[in-house]
Amino acid sequence: MRLGFRQKLLALLLTSAFVFLGLGSVGALWLASLRAQVIALETEGKQANDLLRVLAQARQLEERVRSQQGPTEEWSAQARRVASDLTALQRAGETTDERAAVGQVVAAWATVERALAASPEDSENVREAFASFWASAAAVASGSEPGGAGRGWSIASQLSALQLMAMACAGLALVILVGWFWSLRPPLRTIGELATTAERLARSEISELERALGQLAAGDLTGTVTVRTEPLPIRGADEFAQMASAFNQMLERIRAVSISYTSTVSDLSETLVRVREAASRVSASGEATEALSSEVARLAEELSQVAERVAAGSVAQAEQIQSSSRAIDESERSARRVVEVAVEQARELRAATQVIEVTENAARRVHELSLEVTGRARENSTRATEGSALVERATELSRSVQEQMVATRRTITALVEHVQAIGQFVEVIQGLARQTTFVALNAAIEAARAGEAGKGFAVVAEEVQKLAASSGEAARRVTEIVERIVATVEEAACALEEGDAVVTVVVHETERVVGFFGDIRTAAVEIAEANARLLAELEALRQQLQSVRQTLERTAQLADENQRQAVQLGAQVHDIRGAMRRIADVAQQNAALAETMASSVGTARNRIEEMAQTATVLQQVARTLRGLLSRFRLRSEGSLVSDGSSSIRSSILDLVR
Repeated sequence: MRLGFRQKLLALLLTSAFVFLGLGSVGALWLASLRAQVIALETEGKQANDLLRVLAQARQLEERVRSQQGPTEEWSAQARRVASDLTALQRAGETTDERAAVGQVVAAWATVERALAASPEDSENVREAFASFWASAAAVASGSEPGGAGRGWSIASQLSALQLMAMACAGLALVILVGWFWSLRPPLRTIGELATTAERLARSEISELERALGQLAAGDLTGTVTVRTEPLPIRGADEFAQMASAFNQMLERIRAVSISYTSTVSDLSETLVRVREAASRVSASGEATEALSSEVARLAEELSQVAERVAAGSVAQAEQIQSSSRAIDESERSARRVVEVAVEQARELRAATQVIEVTENAARRVHELSLEVTGRARENSTRATEGSALVERATELSRSVQEQMVATRRTITALVEHVQAIGQFVEVIQGLARQTTFVALNAAIEAARAGEAGKGFAVVAEEVQKLAASSGEAARRVTEIVERIVATVEEAACALEEGDAVVTVVVHETERVVGFFGDIRTAAVEIAEANARLLAELEALRQQLQSVRQTLERTAQLADENQRQAVQLGAQVHDIRGAMRRIADVAQQNAALAETMASSVGTARNRIEEMAQTATVLQQVARTLRGLLSRFRLRSEGSLVSDGSSSIRSSILDLVR
C-alpha cells in the first residue's frame, strides 16, 4: 500500500522527533553521569593532594627527628597537626572503604606519636613507627591509584563515544534535513502551481463566464467565453496529485460549459434572426392584405353601383316596354331608346365583367399570398419550436453549469480542508521544532557545564538547534503558502457563489424566454388559423365572383338579345308585342339578376371586412413578435427582413394596381 504525502510527512516527523528526543535524552543522561564521575574524580584528586600534603609534613617531621633538629615539643606539636589533618581526611572520605583506608594511616600515625612521646631520642623505635606508617600510606596509595586510573580511562572512552554519537547525530540531522526538503519540494511546487492557476482562473475565465452569463440574462447574445488556462501537471499519487487532478477536471468542465454556451448562443441568435425575418414578412403580408382588402372593397362598391345601374336600366326598360305597349305609335322612338339603353347596359355589363375579372385576379393573388403567409406561419411555428428547444437546451446547460459550480464548490471545500490539515501538520512541525530547540538548549547547557568533556556534545546540540531553526523556517514558509492558497481558494469560492447567482438568474430568464417562444408559437398557430379562415373566405368570395360573372354573362347575352330584338322591332312591327313581352321578361330577369348581384356584392363586402380584420390581427401578431424580439441583442444585424418585407409589399401593391 502506497503512503500519501500526509502519511509520509507524519512518519518523517515522528521518526525525527523520536530519534532526536531519544538521542537528546541519552546524551543528557550520559552527560549527567560523566559530570558525576568528573566530580567524583575531582574529589578524589583533592583528597589525594591533601593526603600528599599531609605525607609531606610527615616526611619533614621524620627528617627533623632523624637529624635531631629542634626541640621535642615542636616535634610533638607537628605530629599532632599531622594527626589532625589525617583525621579530617578520614572524615571527608565519601565511601566506607576510603574512610577505612585513611583510618589505617591514622592508626599508623598514632603509633608514630606514641613512639615520639615515649622516647624521642630512641631513634630505633621512632624509625620502626615511621616505617609502619609509610607502609600503611603506601598501601592506601596503591589501593586508590588503580580506581582513579580506571575512572579516568572510562571517562575518556565515554567522551570518545559521545564524540562519535555527535558526529552520527550531525550526519543523521543532515540526512533528515535533505529528506525533508526532498519530500516537501514536489508538494510545494504543486501548491504553488495550483495557487497561481486558481488565481488566474478566478481572475480571467470565471470573470468572463460571469460577464457572459450576465449579458445573456439581460438578453444580450453577443457575449463569448474562452478558456485559456492550461491543466496542471500531475506528479505522483498523493493528496496534492489528487487535488491537481480534481482541479483539472473542474477546468475541463468549465471548458465544456464555455463551448456549449458559445454553440447554444450562436444557434439561439440564428433562430431569433429567422423569427425576426418571419415577423417582418408577416407584417408585410398583413399590410398587403389590408391594402388589397381596401382595393377589393372599392371594386365591390363599383360593382354594386354597376348592379344598381343595371337594375335601374332594367326598370326603365320595363317602363318603356309598358309605355310602348300602350302607345304603339311611339314604338319606333321607344325602340331607339331601348337600343340605346341596351347598348349602355351592354357597355356597363362589359365594365362589370372586367371588374369581376380584376377582382378574381386579385382574389387569386390574395389566395396565393395567404398560402405563402400560412407557410411562413408554419415555418415560424417550427422555428419557434426549435428556438424553444434551443432555449431549453440553454436552460439545461445553465442548470448543468450550476451543478458543476456546486461540485466545484465541494471540491474547493475539500481543498480547503486538505490545506487546513496541512496547516495542522505544520503546527505540529513547529511544536516539534520548538521542543527540539529546547532539547538542544538543554544539551548546550549541559555541554557547557561539562567543559572540555562536553565539546563534542556541544557540536551535536548546535547541529540540532540549526535543524530546529531550519524546520521552523520551512514550517513558516509552508504556513505562508497555505495562507495564500486559502485566500485564493476563498476568492475562487466567492467568484463561484457570484457565478451561481448569475446562473440562477440566467435559468429564470431562459425560462421566461421559453415562455416567449411559446407565445411566438401560439401567435404563429393563430396566424395559420387566421390565414386558413382567410383562405376559406377567399374561396367563398371567388365562388361568389364566379356566380356574379356568370350572371353578368347571362345579362350581357340578354342585353345583346335585347339589342337584336330592338333592331328587329323597326323591321317587324307586327311582332312587336311579342317582342315587348319577351323584352319585359328579360327586363324582369335583369332586375332579378341585378338583385342577385347586389346580394353577392354585399356578401363579398362582408368577406372583405373579415379579410381586413384578419389583416389587422396579422399586424398585431407581427408587432407582438417584434416586441418580443426587441428584448434580444444579436451578434450581427442583417437586412434580410427589411428587404424581404419591402419586396413582398411592392409585389402585392403591383398586383393590386
